[in-house]
Amino acid sequence: MLEAIRKETILSYVSEAFSQQDVEDASFIETIGDDPQADIWLVEMDTGEEYWVVDDQSSLHLFHKSGILQNAQRAYDTYLETLEEQNKEVEVPDRYQYLK
Repeated sequence: MLEAIRKETILSYVSEAFSQQDVEDASFIETIGDDPQADIWLVEMDTGEEYWVVDDQSSLHLFHKSGILQNAQRAYDTYLETLEEQNKEVEVPDRYQYLK
């Protein structure tokens, strides 16, 4: 039951992201990782294109299935890299040095 609800959420999310294309289907692929753990879904569009959706239970992340993103593990790795980039602290320069 929960999987059917998540599938509908994912279909809705991808439909909103790609208003010019129709979503054919979404398939649960696997759960990857420990912290953070995420469900990986494969979404097929009417154009034949495929997208990975990484569902970390709090947000959804969309990645085009192409090039190096041919498997679910690589989509998850890219998701982790995205999280790391977002969490990096921006180093604030010491303003005192400009007052000299």
